[in-house]
Amino acid sequence: MTVEPSTTTLPPAASFFPQRPYNPGAALCFVHVAKAAGTSVRMMIENAFPGDQTYPAASRLAKGAYSKPQRAKEAGDNFRQFRVLSAHAGAGIGTLLDSDANLFTWLREPVDRVISAFFFFVVQERQSGNTPYVARLDTGERVESVFIDWLMRLGADGHSQMAQLVYGMPANGADWRESNPGADLTEAALDALRQCFFVGLMEDQNRSLDALCAITSILPPLRSERRNAGYNRPERLQFTPEEQAKFDQILAPDRAFYALAREIYDRQMAALAERGRTEPALALIGNRVALRHHLLHEEADRTLALTTWKAWDPILGENLDSREKFATHGNIDRRWRWTAPKSDTYLYFRLPRQTAFKICIRLDPATPPDHAEHTTLKLSGERIALTPTPTANARIELAAMVSKKIANGLPQLAEFHLHTAKMLDESKLVPYAGTRMLGLAITEICAVPISPLAYFWGRLGGPRLAGLLRQVQRRLRLPP
Repeated sequence: MTVEPSTTTLPPAASFFPQRPYNPGAALCFVHVAKAAGTSVRMMIENAFPGDQTYPAASRLAKGAYSKPQRAKEAGDNFRQFRVLSAHAGAGIGTLLDSDANLFTWLREPVDRVISAFFFFVVQERQSGNTPYVARLDTGERVESVFIDWLMRLGADGHSQMAQLVYGMPANGADWRESNPGADLTEAALDALRQCFFVGLMEDQNRSLDALCAITSILPPLRSERRNAGYNRPERLQFTPEEQAKFDQILAPDRAFYALAREIYDRQMAALAERGRTEPALALIGNRVALRHHLLHEEADRTLALTTWKAWDPILGENLDSREKFATHGNIDRRWRWTAPKSDTYLYFRLPRQTAFKICIRLDPATPPDHAEHTTLKLSGERIALTPTPTANARIELAAMVSKKIANGLPQLAEFHLHTAKMLDESKLVPYAGTRMLGLAITEICAVPISPLAYFWGRLGGPRLAGLLRQVQRRLRLPP
């Protein structure tokens, strides 16, 4: 089979500069290309904003997964209320936003990406119990032949990063082509790149994350983790010459596009390095520790952080799991996020000053009780006693009283360090067998100023005494 080159002549990378500028204060919109390290990026940017300002978390259609933005708009979402957005919707989501919105994206080497997409597909379809590809693999058929058949079924746009940039998931392709008759996909993808103020690459993940954070003043994580890793992918596939020819033919346009994107990326990073001579944060790209210190201490007034968090909102944490749970019982939504997959979780909050305050960490009943009992808290290095207290509906609340003296000594952004000595091995759970270690299922964290009397009452065990008093009142049938 002859390999046909892309029919579109790609412009030089230099034509993409000067790049679209970042507009502080305008909406931040992540054009999420699937299987390109996007889940980690999405979590990081969502972590920096209140949940009622994030899409899709605050969408009327939110059920812990993406939905078409147009459907969300029809359901009543006002996209101009969102300050941060993420979607498998392509750059077209920008039409729902103000013209100064900040679009950006993340890309990945096409061969590696499409192979990763196949194994991700296999795992998801195995869980659904409905796919002929899994059955073929289970009977011992060559992985390579199953993969090529899957790729051919998808067609050129089904796996393409260009298609993802333009209209998102394959299911959106028919709508886009109907709205844009005769449009060239490559030209549309180039236009999508021109709309982005930043392009990140999975192959240079840490520097890409640093650069995005240095530009936006969002705090980067302590470490980068591949959240969707571990799908039993072999190190390499051994294609026959015929299979390799088919593979090369399908991937040729995407590989040419990605080569251009890499040149754009290199120019972008060189431009940021040049600006680093006058902008301190940009000079720290590549030094994660120094960049975090700069954002936490030198630019704390610009670095985004939360005071109150609820589980269906994002949370500024280093290792809170991205897959929030959702269940409905009696028309009540139950949502939470696990501390996972490590015992130490770091969160950053702007806390009350000049006064004592109470910290409340509310947990879902999914949290094993002994996990709560063995959790400790340090507040900017200061050990703070946590008191587990049972509440209504089999829930547990971890409460901590913080004195005015400690409050006055806190930095502008205080670090919560939660240590969960007990962790749950998700692989032991049924019916879903995952691979994570789970600590606390957190539904809400808040910090509430209190009076000196309330502080001492709490330190003396007031809530427990009040609970005992209520039990005595009920048993003796005394009025409250």
